[in-house]
Amino acid sequence: MIPQRWIEAYLRFLLRYRAVVTVAVALMTAFFAYSLKDIRLHTDFFDFYPRRHPYIQFYNEFRKMFGTANIMNVILEVQDGDIYTPATLQKLDRITKFMVNTKGVVPYQILSIAHPAVNSATVTVNASADWAERRPASSSSSPGASTTSGPGIISRSPSR
Repeated sequence: MIPQRWIEAYLRFLLRYRAVVTVAVALMTAFFAYSLKDIRLHTDFFDFYPRRHPYIQFYNEFRKMFGTANIMNVILEVQDGDIYTPATLQKLDRITKFMVNTKGVVPYQILSIAHPAVNSATVTVNASADWAERRPASSSSSPGASTTSGPGIISRSPSR
């Protein structure tokens, strides 16, 4: 605990030289406020993790291949015919429900013809470029939900 006489001496100093103390505090405040113009806030998640760690290196490789590491495509292919058979659609429904209930997945970002929020879907196929663009026809879809990728059925947009 600070002795009583030190506190009284400090208070007497502040009262005796209050104009000088006020000017000194105002000058320091102005100096630090002026210095704020040089502050830049930059947060990069890689600054918090070791760059040579195997998980971070794998993350970087994944980002280079797919453009982002926050996306997951699940592809369901059939050997013969199309996917519009009861068995295939039931399998697609099970996969979609599994993804919806997976911890860490934002359900409204899942795009699947078996997703409960999708009433109908429009598929545009570009055979020469080997890609398909899927968009839900419903107006209640989230912004940025449509994706362009390979011949996938389920696509999860990156979380923001």
